Amino acid sequence: MSVPGRWFVVVLIIISIGIFAYAVSVVTSYIMEGELHRYLKLRKVHKAINQLKGHVIVCGYGRNGKQACDQLRSHKQDFVAIESNPKIISEMRDTLVTRPDVLEFLDYITGGINIRLEEILYNNLSDRLKGKTIRELEIRNKTGANIIGFKTGDGEYVINPEPDTVMKPDAKLFVLGTQEQETKLIAILSS
Repeated sequence: MSVPGRWFVVVLIIISIGIFAYAVSVVTSYIMEGELHRYLKLRKVHKAINQLKGHVIVCGYGRNGKQACDQLRSHKQDFVAIESNPKIISEMRDTLVTRPDVLEFLDYITGGINIRLEEILYNNLSDRLKGKTIRELEIRNKTGANIIGFKTGDGEYVINPEPDTVMKPDAKLFVLGTQEQETKLIAILSS
């Protein structure tokens, strides 16, 4: 083989190795960055949607749409949520793909037969409990239920309120517990 032919083969081999290395890096990146996992998950969701019959379609996944979906999920009703906002779609997809255990746990507590989320209004408290702190109400100690939220009279929500939070007019407590715990709670708060 002539010298120019040898140089041509050397250059061809180097270019071929470079192309092969690039192809391997692209495939590895695709797999490692989760694109393949997202694609397979999305494909599974599309397949499940195509097989649905007698389902509910929820238009919009804003505040009300989320609540509607939670209710449908708790009643084991099949549904499809349609959303046009790319940011919300991304959040929905990220939740489904990267935090499936969180979604499963929320399904469990919102759809569980024996799990209740109750709203306790200030006006429904007995007079002896009005103006008391959450600590003084002793809900966890007396019933086993958990206070997971609080809404002030001004409409501000507080997640996992402090024990020194005072029950004031127009305030609400959000309490999570079993049906038995909620029954005890209602009896204690109304007596």
